[in-house]
Amino acid sequence: MSEEKGVKELKAELKRAEMNARKEANDGVTISKDFAVGVPQKPKEKRQPPNEVPNVGVNPRKKKMSENIPFY
Repeated sequence: MSEEKGVKELKAELKRAEMNARKEANDGVTISKDFAVGVPQKPKEKRQPPNEVPNVGVNPRKKKMSENIPFY
């Protein structure tokens, strides 16, 4: 009777085994942080006024507003 393990002990043992396996798999991984090339950046879209119409101010585009519709 003393050799039988309860559910909690078996779950804890399984958790320890999974953690050890994950640790062994991640020990060989190296992270490369080579920023010599540079970090990719998003290009910003600039709006240009038309050349044929003088004195035109170009406003930035409006952001789309989403409606506040609750889920039923």
